[in-house]
Amino acid sequence: MTGALDETPRRVRLGAVLRGLSGSVAAAVVLLAVLVIGAQIFAATESWAGPGWFAVIGHVVAAVLAVLLQFFADRRTGAGAWGAGIGVLVVAGAALWLWWWS
Repeated sequence: MTGALDETPRRVRLGAVLRGLSGSVAAAVVLLAVLVIGAQIFAATESWAGPGWFAVIGHVVAAVLAVLLQFFADRRTGAGAWGAGIGVLVVAGAALWLWWWS
């Protein structure tokens, strides 16, 4: 009788780990864009300055790029998938650097 415990564990491939990490980062960039949009709308209704529309547009562009790159990374293999996954991390890093850390 063979059961689930008799199976040998499968190796986790590094590409799968990168896709998981970049997917989480892409989701975080989208959530950050939604947060910045909400902050700008709230600030506009309260007559405050807010983050500014330039920052809002930049976050939206970063979110769209991250999602498109992740879409590409999830559907390809090899160097193209690796490049797209790393591209997600680069886009997220650039967004954080431009609008949060600098």
